[in-house]
Amino acid sequence: MKERKIWLSLVTPFDEARNVDWEAAIEYVRLLDRYDFAGFLVGGSVGEGLLLSDDEVRRYIDVVRKVSNKPIMLGVIDFNFQRAATRLALDADFNLVTPCIYFKPPKEATKEYFRQISNTSKSKVYLYNNAGRVGVNLDRSIYRFAYDELENVIGVKECDDAKFAEYSSEFTRWDFMTGNDPFMISKDFVNAGGSGCISTLANIAPKLSLDLAADPFDDTKAASWESLCSHAYSIPNPIAVKQMFAKWGVMKPYFRAQMHPLPEFEYPIDKI
Repeated sequence: MKERKIWLSLVTPFDEARNVDWEAAIEYVRLLDRYDFAGFLVGGSVGEGLLLSDDEVRRYIDVVRKVSNKPIMLGVIDFNFQRAATRLALDADFNLVTPCIYFKPPKEATKEYFRQISNTSKSKVYLYNNAGRVGVNLDRSIYRFAYDELENVIGVKECDDAKFAEYSSEFTRWDFMTGNDPFMISKDFVNAGGSGCISTLANIAPKLSLDLAADPFDDTKAASWESLCSHAYSIPNPIAVKQMFAKWGVMKPYFRAQMHPLPEFEYPIDKI
């Protein structure tokens, strides 16, 4: 069975004034660094990355570097290449890149955007396909272009479960990871040779996520994971994760607009 890895999508702690709580960030990363994650994702959607300034993202990367020796993947999610290029220049080991958001560009424009990204990024690039958030669904023609022409692109975070088996078997040189926590324990994912998961819920169930990466067909653990996913994803990310950490005293349950806290999140899971 292929060895699978879990990358952890970091949330961003805020204080009452909605400034980044750097002391909480240090303790939070230190707490999770003791687990055998492949690395940390900074500035993704779960980390409210679109709501962070470039300076805040740079400082968060510095925090992770000081606390951990694990690799850093940086979310690059933006409206145009000029804005994205600022984050491509930051100190990340990998860049996780969506198509341009909001504008719903045509295929040729998306290909050119990825070419600019690949030519500019000093780090290796993963494409991120999440049509529900971005408005663009990366299809075979875009993958084929990137696979054949962009040497700096080495993998995909694929959130379209229906595409996973077909595309991972076609683009075999790439590292194919899912962005959907429930899918990582499915037979379709395992049989397709999925490389692992860039996970949100590994934040609040780190050992369970790693155990399932090693053995996704442990029925008891899989049932617990499915139940956790169902409950936590009933509200928008990262609300459930941050409110659980607030219950544990790791960070405060604050979000930047447009995120809003909901009533207290209750779920009987083992503490970290």
